[in-house]
Amino acid sequence: MKITYTPNPLETRIELDEHEKRDLWHKIRFDEMEELLSEVHHILTNLEWFNKSIKPRSLEEAVVEVVKVSDPEYYCTDGKSKLDERCDMLLATYIEELEGGHMGDCTAFPSSCLKCHAEDKIGTSTTAGLDKSAGHSIYSAFNYREDGVWRTRTLAQALEHLRTYQPRVAGYEAYEEKWDATAKRAYAWLLNYSATHFPRGEL
Repeated sequence: MKITYTPNPLETRIELDEHEKRDLWHKIRFDEMEELLSEVHHILTNLEWFNKSIKPRSLEEAVVEVVKVSDPEYYCTDGKSKLDERCDMLLATYIEELEGGHMGDCTAFPSSCLKCHAEDKIGTSTTAGLDKSAGHSIYSAFNYREDGVWRTRTLAQALEHLRTYQPRVAGYEAYEEKWDATAKRAYAWLLNYSATHFPRGEL
């Protein structure tokens, strides 16, 4: 595994060798099979169904659904199965995300962060100890909009932005204390990141 730390910690890249990619593929397949087993369990143990507007399933209907869900043709065939093809697709997605940037719930955006999910799959985290709100502050410290154009700050500029951050917006005074505290957490985390990975000041 090769980890390339970048001035923006949310864009740290992870590259896997062929052995690690194969290992990740098998982890993906294991998880997919576990999902299938969980679905079968759910069908057989929740015959009344959680949505009361839907007619409850009978045992006979549940068996038919289980047979359909657990069809071996999906995961156990000569050559590449449909499950194998899905695992290939997920592997390609995870590899792309590992080499990309963090975006989503890990930085307080209302969507899943596939990079976080991929890192979890391989048992590592490039943002360990960073909470969502502080993650969003770091994202905003590096990326900002000026005159209708998106611009990027350097690590040194992002640190200074967070160190001197004092949000004062009319009508939002009640949030100032929370915003100040978040900026301080983000600054402390980014300062430690800078000292750890860029100790010579390559900012």
